[in-house]
Amino acid sequence: MDDWTPARRIRFGTWWSVGLGLLAGVFETAGHAATQFAPLGLSGFALLGAATVMSTGVLGGVFGLLLGGFFHGAARGGYAADKLSVHLGAVGAALAAWYLWPETARIIAEGRGPVALVLAAMPLLCGTVVYFNARYWLRRQAAGRDIPVGWMPVVAAMVTFMVAGISGVWSLRDVGGRGALEGDPNVLIVSIDGLRADAVAPSAAQAKTPRLAAFAASGISYEQAISPSAGLRASSGALLTGRHPLRLSLVADSDPLGRRYTSLAELFEQEGYATGGFVSDATLQRSSGLHQGFRTWDDTLGPLGLGLERTSVIGPVLRLLGLASHRSDVQTVDRAEGWLHDHATLPFFAWVHLQGPALAEAGSYQEAVANVDEQVGRLLDVLEDEGIDEGTMVVVVGSHGRLLGAHGMDGTEGVWDEVVRVPLLVRAPGADVRIARVPQQVRTYDVFPAVLAWAKFDEHEEAEGIDLLGYAVGRREKGLWISLVGQAAGAPVLGLRINGIKYIKTLAGAELLFDLQRDPREVNNLSEKQAETLMSARMQIASEEARLKSLVGEE
Repeated sequence: MDDWTPARRIRFGTWWSVGLGLLAGVFETAGHAATQFAPLGLSGFALLGAATVMSTGVLGGVFGLLLGGFFHGAARGGYAADKLSVHLGAVGAALAAWYLWPETARIIAEGRGPVALVLAAMPLLCGTVVYFNARYWLRRQAAGRDIPVGWMPVVAAMVTFMVAGISGVWSLRDVGGRGALEGDPNVLIVSIDGLRADAVAPSAAQAKTPRLAAFAASGISYEQAISPSAGLRASSGALLTGRHPLRLSLVADSDPLGRRYTSLAELFEQEGYATGGFVSDATLQRSSGLHQGFRTWDDTLGPLGLGLERTSVIGPVLRLLGLASHRSDVQTVDRAEGWLHDHATLPFFAWVHLQGPALAEAGSYQEAVANVDEQVGRLLDVLEDEGIDEGTMVVVVGSHGRLLGAHGMDGTEGVWDEVVRVPLLVRAPGADVRIARVPQQVRTYDVFPAVLAWAKFDEHEEAEGIDLLGYAVGRREKGLWISLVGQAAGAPVLGLRINGIKYIKTLAGAELLFDLQRDPREVNNLSEKQAETLMSARMQIASEEARLKSLVGEE
């Protein structure tokens, strides 16, 4: 060994480094088992584990090759076993840093410096452990002592056994549903990103969205349903928790939902329900915090639907190539459809998020709406085919709309009505529906208390929404005001919609005031003509403005 050339030492160290990478992949696979809740099955998770260990093996080899050139150089001198031990220790430290330093950066961003320092130093400890173990075995080999089994065969056997074991244990996890009572009702919520209210209006629905039109005709249609935000995380968080985004500290799509907030999924999971969430956009992946309470959480957006985008090596490559930001609505419904069939005999709570209309070009928007109509129809067909449609509450709601050229824009800028006014269709079997088309203004986060009331759950004290089924059964008449929060030109903007009046204010102080009954397209600014109404709107929204400023760091 001491007379090996530098090239041979590098090859040897690189080969052993591949083994270190494979072992690191086992630990990463164990991490997947703790965080992966998609319905992959035993074979699917085993494939994820295999892809993980193979990719980290390649990473270990790359580290081994690069560091080998540094430690061995062009000189033959020195005790080979010691040099190779240092080489492998450095690779072990590099692999540990690959995992731990990104987390260190996140902790530093949160202002937890002492914890970050400890985590940042952990790769040194890992490298030291690898060094001393490698030194022991390499010195034995250099001394001519027999080693019955080589390094790589041992690693291969260990990795195969451990990945198989982890996959088997993962496949046996409890997915919920067994703890609920027989006869408990089901709930299915379908949210659709980018779907405008006029896309399913009665005048157009029969031609463009026949399945949604038929669904609306058999249930309740809320004609003035308002989403509190054009932000996807904010609107989704509000829908699932029954709280306004400002109370959830959700302003930007990078803000996560905190664990202290209780979602519908958590309440149903606590009652023993099977809970399944299926999302189509990376904004709603696990980092969003919206997975809380879901025993099944399918956010596998990358190729093959295995969750490869969450692996430490393959994930960055997929993101660089733009292959892990979203999946088609067809793929999402495929996964949700299978889950619904599998859980048809168990009480369940399911959330399916579709996003086709949000991604479509303006010229193909109606085509995207027609496609999402078809996908919603597939979900409804599952309920009918399984004979559980009469025991399932179904909510179809837009997350937010799109401007599509209104106000000279195409995206979701500001809090214009084309963005915040969304479809809200509800089928609540057994409810004494007297008013099928509700004209009063409601909020999308009013779905939360409505679902709890229909399922006969206790009211949740943290929710600020109002049971919107009260309008359909004749218990409520007065519409609900709502504050709005969005982005315009990259800066936060506030809004207020109350009694047919829309008030908009930027944090820079610009103000707009519209009479929606006379001016539904919001083109005639009345802020200089209606001083009393303007003052009232300012007072109504003052606390919301203070909250928003505190969240974005403005005085």
